[in-house]
Amino acid sequence: MDERVVAQLGSRDVDAVQPLFHEVFTQPPWNDDWSDTTRLRRYLLDLLEPSGSLCFGLYKQGVLIGLSLGRVLYWYSGTEYHIQEFCIKKCEQAKGLGADFLVRMEPLLLQQGIESILLSTNRTAPSYEFYRKQGFNELADYIHLYKNIPKE
Repeated sequence: MDERVVAQLGSRDVDAVQPLFHEVFTQPPWNDDWSDTTRLRRYLLDLLEPSGSLCFGLYKQGVLIGLSLGRVLYWYSGTEYHIQEFCIKKCEQAKGLGADFLVRMEPLLLQQGIESILLSTNRTAPSYEFYRKQGFNELADYIHLYKNIPKE
């Protein structure tokens, strides 16, 4: 019997998503400061709300151990699933579960007419090599630009 299940998530799941997300992204290599739990909850609800969102959870023996939080983008070249956040519970990492999660998501995406997956990561983060091994390629002409708004 297969003990892993992928299920679609929504805003009703925020209480299960928040501790897993916090655990993964406040530790190395990310070290994000999510001490403002109200801001974290709002961020997660923005990703989990139904309008355009598409989120999945990976469950192992009924326990949520993985997240894929993203949006569906209807682009001129086809429909894309843009992953905003992807993680596996820290104690479950390096066991092939992230790769398995992506493979299990693909038929669910195809059923919804989604033809490709788009995501961003830092070249120096371990996730970069993980995604490359899963068949993700860099978009040569695609770059993210960032600007802090000056405070007066």
